[in-house]
Amino acid sequence: GNIVDGVIVSHLIDYNAMSATPLSKPIIQANFTFYQLIGLGASILVAKALGENAKGRVSSLFTLTIVVLLIYGLAETAIGVFCPDLIVNMVCKDVALKEYASQYIVPLLIGTPVFLAVYFLGGFTAIDGAPKLVSRAMVIDNVVNLCVDVTLIKVFGLGVMGSSIATLIGHAVAIGIML
Repeated sequence: GNIVDGVIVSHLIDYNAMSATPLSKPIIQANFTFYQLIGLGASILVAKALGENAKGRVSSLFTLTIVVLLIYGLAETAIGVFCPDLIVNMVCKDVALKEYASQYIVPLLIGTPVFLAVYFLGGFTAIDGAPKLVSRAMVIDNVVNLCVDVTLIKVFGLGVMGSSIATLIGHAVAIGIML
């Protein structure tokens, strides 16, 4: 999705706009790494507990995972709302690119719970016996992202921010499918 965003913004806005997507990579990678440590690790423990028929442990691990991911996600949302320049300034030193970076990164920070939810549901849906559903949801996620990218950028004039919002909308559709 991030690669698609870069290609689309470079063609629909200008080539400098493409810089916003790679500048967001540290944030996206940090979120994915945190999910892997907490969510993926928990899904492995849940799969083991399911195999042992320990339903109480499954429930508590599932709940604990949701709580930890929610706290992390809301903390990033707060950063995105109250002090986004802190993060933007850490990943972008070029004044000419800072506006593009900010337009892409701030919605991503605010939407961190959506990113974490799509990873979380993907992992837990797969271990619950529906890996094909996860694959379909993620393909649809990216198709929606692509279509909404063009719509938000060209029709609604949201620029780079539209591309970031389109990614979140694609993830929300995938979440709906997996739910």
